[in-house]
Amino acid sequence: MNWESYETEHGYIRARVRLVGTADGGRSTPIFADGYRPSWDLGHRMPSGELTLNDAAVTLIDVEVLQPGGVANARLHPLWPAAWLDVGPGTELPMHEGARVVGGAEIVMNKLIVPTFSYVGDSHAAERTDLEPPSAPLETLAELKAVLASLEDHGLQARDEVCTYVVDERCRLRVAPRRSEHVVCAGGGPVLGAGEIRFVEGAAGLEVATLTNQSTGFCPDFTSMDAVAMALFRLGIMAYPRKFTTEFVFRLCEACGERNIVKDGWFVCAICDAELPTDYNFPRSE
Repeated sequence: MNWESYETEHGYIRARVRLVGTADGGRSTPIFADGYRPSWDLGHRMPSGELTLNDAAVTLIDVEVLQPGGVANARLHPLWPAAWLDVGPGTELPMHEGARVVGGAEIVMNKLIVPTFSYVGDSHAAERTDLEPPSAPLETLAELKAVLASLEDHGLQARDEVCTYVVDERCRLRVAPRRSEHVVCAGGGPVLGAGEIRFVEGAAGLEVATLTNQSTGFCPDFTSMDAVAMALFRLGIMAYPRKFTTEFVFRLCEACGERNIVKDGWFVCAICDAELPTDYNFPRSE
């Protein structure tokens, strides 16, 4: 694996890694400088209380081999960076191989790169953030169900109707009635994702039936799906599409500055007929 290339795109976490000794139930063999990918307990649990683990590769620093019972500096490269946004310096994380704890890490520095989407829409919509409160960030499945029930009770949303959503910078889902402005839902700040979502009651409980990145205010790329998936996962929603059910392709016209939705692969500005770039080109922050 080319970790230099990975770090350019995703960043890394600096940590002090230790291995449990063999006599204490740890590994019987060492780990090497590159190529070891254990799982980590970030404190995420399913609604049932079941533990969920997240993979991150370990690259040792300054040493080539770490023996059981040893300690070394390392860089962690998470498979799913959005899951690690809240992991800060001083955090202690158990390291797993399956269900077995084989070590741990003390986080020294979090230098992960999870790009955000800034608001690029109409200024009049942005001004409403001074007049309307943002949607509440959701930490649990019970909170999501309560919000959906409240929208229905107040006549703002019919059951199973599409909702507006954003994923905030801490990878928390926020929802609002469909015709709400995404920028208001987000409280005016940047987001990791935005679009429309429809929840239904399924055999496994609350499920996501449809999911898009449709937000002309934030114009998110389809890569925002990773953050959306993580926000749903953290709420304990496992039944959701693994990609957007409808993907919107947004491009900024470099000639006239107009936001465009590209349809049928036609990369031409709807306003000035200038050619649009094939690569995503809205400004992003990190």
